[in-house]
Amino acid sequence: MSARLTMTRPDQTPHALHMERRVYDAARQFITEHGYPPTVRELAALVGYRNASSVMVRLHDMRYRGYVNFVDATPRTLVLIRRP
Repeated sequence: MSARLTMTRPDQTPHALHMERRVYDAARQFITEHGYPPTVRELAALVGYRNASSVMVRLHDMRYRGYVNFVDATPRTLVLIRRP
């Protein structure tokens, strides 16, 4: 695992909070429409990221803060807890 994924920012910039809300809302909409959580790649496409690793960084930060939970290296295990 890279050091970037395990590090969390102690403070949250307005941009980071905005992007986390976009990821959370996109996941919530996907789950509502399909009945199951999106993959990381699907989530990346929904929020306009070119790379799935960018979404993983957001998801790891969100999990650290208690907004979501998921099982590492297992697809479609995203659980939404509360909105950032």
